[in-house]
Amino acid sequence: MNISFISENQKKTTQYQELQNRLAPELFTFASKAWPMSEIQSVDGEEVLRDKIAQVQKKTRMPFFIDDVSLDVGSSAYPGALIKHVLKNNDLASLPQFLPNNTPVTLKCIIGYFDGFNTFVFTGEVEGVTHYEDCEQNTSLGLDQLIVVDGTPLGKLDLEKNHRGKAFLQFVKHLSDKKRESKKHNNEVTERWSSRAKDWQSTREDATSYVNHENGYARFDAEVKRILPLVSGSALDIGCGDGAVTRFVASNPTLTSIFGLDISPEMVKVATEKTDDDRVRYESGTFEGDGKKYDLITSRGVILSHMHQSDVVPALTTFAESLASNGYLVLDYISNLENHDDVGRMQKNQLQREWLVGILSELGLVNISYNGSESHRVSVLVFHKPTEQSIYFATSNATKVMELQSKCKNHKLHLTNIEVAEVKHDDIVEIAKDKAMKSYELLKYPVIVTDGGIFINALKGFPGPNSKQAATLLGPKKLLALLEGEADRTAVRRNCMVYYDGTHYKVCVAEVPLVISESVTESEYNAYPMDSILIPVHEQNPQRLTYKQMPTDQRVQFTELPYFERFITEL
Repeated sequence: MNISFISENQKKTTQYQELQNRLAPELFTFASKAWPMSEIQSVDGEEVLRDKIAQVQKKTRMPFFIDDVSLDVGSSAYPGALIKHVLKNNDLASLPQFLPNNTPVTLKCIIGYFDGFNTFVFTGEVEGVTHYEDCEQNTSLGLDQLIVVDGTPLGKLDLEKNHRGKAFLQFVKHLSDKKRESKKHNNEVTERWSSRAKDWQSTREDATSYVNHENGYARFDAEVKRILPLVSGSALDIGCGDGAVTRFVASNPTLTSIFGLDISPEMVKVATEKTDDDRVRYESGTFEGDGKKYDLITSRGVILSHMHQSDVVPALTTFAESLASNGYLVLDYISNLENHDDVGRMQKNQLQREWLVGILSELGLVNISYNGSESHRVSVLVFHKPTEQSIYFATSNATKVMELQSKCKNHKLHLTNIEVAEVKHDDIVEIAKDKAMKSYELLKYPVIVTDGGIFINALKGFPGPNSKQAATLLGPKKLLALLEGEADRTAVRRNCMVYYDGTHYKVCVAEVPLVISESVTESEYNAYPMDSILIPVHEQNPQRLTYKQMPTDQRVQFTELPYFERFITEL
């Protein structure tokens, strides 16, 4: 687990690095960030500390710790946390007026640790006296020279025995306790899931089972199915259970290896028995990283919500670090514990989309799809690991992404299914620009969005940008009824594609002339409802067929796709 110490003070950073090396080399990996923090005027060290924590939390959701030092004289809280200001604004001539020589003092170090969820405070104290004999004239005064503890200057004390070391020892004890709790929790989870292994398939397939509440598993599977065609290489399924998702992922023939991992040995045994594929292997255990990079990582079964809370952020970190560039991560989690109450089961973590997206964004991933809500018991998130060439195409159609990718020479297109509010406007270009801007604000990467509609001249451009809603609410028959008696049955299929990189827009508008048919047409081909009344006007459509009456490969040439392909080529 990575924990960052936040301070611009290099001396303190070095001391904490040494303490971590001595006392907690296996508990966490030390990192440092020299972020500036303002300091409120207060003698209360913990008040000062918590204000600093709040400042850092605006920059990161990842685990970190900071500290603050205070000096108490006798029963007085003064100067307390203001000691730094007292030392800064006084010299060897004036300071003894506030702190006479040999004054008994209590020096406190307060460490504040944020683990991604909660804040914990640890205090270390030493008793000493003020001592000016070792302080040099015309040099900045510091506590290391000013305070003597049991005859030894503070700066010469062993680190573990000074105020900072004692606070750090409390911090280390906290981390050790959490590690023991985690191990006990994992043992209980292993026992629980092992007892369910033999009957897990029937539980999954039972429509009334809690795993199918609000179609939780089905919604997860739909997200995996959407991106699976975009993936090749290797895959990892964390919390694989009896291997249902692992085998589904293996249905992609371009994947060369699929690794299923579950905490329960009994689940792994069942998964192995059910799988007949040389590309698939299973192991039991928890995933702590194996040095490999995976092109797809899946985790169904709200694994994060079943973990001990102290393991959630480290798990997310490991997921992100184990994902290859251009790789995808699909996970689900409990977003509302009160929905579908399960009193009597193990304690679980309720997680928030904003928090998960924030953590994984800091770890270099982009949230490209969300299936759920704060009211759903279970929600699903999909992430992608971008490169400098990444452009996100706002569509739920992976096939469309792959088709356009073949034309995109300088960039890598990726699907994003994040919905943004659509502005009401008569101009499809303005609608698309607004969607592109909002999408970019969420993704922080270049985006491509499309918008369009059918503009019927006799109806003054209706339904226009509202064509999707008209198709749903009216349908082709009612739309034809609106044209009854009209001689002019001409229309335009107008679509636009907008690229936005956070600074500049690029726009492509495609128009295809149409005629509205006299009746709803039928055929063996699948098509959108409105396609049954739209006839593209083109010399290569002399029979005046509707889109519905054409096979897909013929239909495409009378759409915006050729225009968009040329546009993509020029990006």
